[in-house]
Amino acid sequence: MGAAVLVGQLGWHFLAEREGLVTVVKVYLDEGGTNKGARVLTVAGYAARPSEWRNFTKEWNRVLRPTGIKCYHATDAQALRGEFSDWTSQRVAELAERLLPIIPRHAAGLAVGIVMSDFEEALAGRPDLRALFASPYAACFQWLVQSLAELAQKKKTPTRFSFVHETNNMKHEAQQAFDWVKTETTYGKHLVSLVFADKAEFVPLQAADILAFEVQKRLADQSRPERRSMTALNPGGRKIWVRFYSRQSMPYLISVLEKVAALKARLEERPS
Repeated sequence: MGAAVLVGQLGWHFLAEREGLVTVVKVYLDEGGTNKGARVLTVAGYAARPSEWRNFTKEWNRVLRPTGIKCYHATDAQALRGEFSDWTSQRVAELAERLLPIIPRHAAGLAVGIVMSDFEEALAGRPDLRALFASPYAACFQWLVQSLAELAQKKKTPTRFSFVHETNNMKHEAQQAFDWVKTETTYGKHLVSLVFADKAEFVPLQAADILAFEVQKRLADQSRPERRSMTALNPGGRKIWVRFYSRQSMPYLISVLEKVAALKARLEERPS
């Protein structure tokens, strides 16, 4: 999916349309499928203006707090563990039916996913391309960040993006990828900051956690009917933008990586 699709699914109300009017969009991110053996790896999250995130947090807490759950974690809810250890599947489903529709009312979803086996096969014998990223996770993270920055650049909007990512052990990789886009590309000016935080303290990260979980499951087995939870997150099929790389789309991905490699080579040749 290209920039035009991303524009349509994010909605014009997230972008500043008047010249000189700088709008900061907060993007909350999480990952899914980073565990060993996962078929699909995903980086996903939600974008909205700060005022919408405040409204979201108030509405979310009004539903979640009375249940006694301090932090909604999708994998814990699914497996009935952690804070959900004494819950039933029916009770979890009822809570999800109330919580999930809140998210698309306030934010637009974004996700990048890759089939790990197809990715590894495509990069076999290409150490030049493999060296571009510390890991497949870093690649997904960078592609998502770049997509937003490129969108703002192409639409000639002064919109800036500030990212908050769930704290994980890939912090260094994500920071490197973010810094490269910010400092070495023409559209890096649209990036403000990247910070890492805990979803218990930053409620919008709970929404990002749910989306990463649901997109990862959806992409891992598209032959199965769409889960009701995914449908709730994507009403009308227009609230989530997904870029998915599998065997069929790997040639396109390789062509993009080759362009990035050429750009990096030119930058490294610049006089210091």
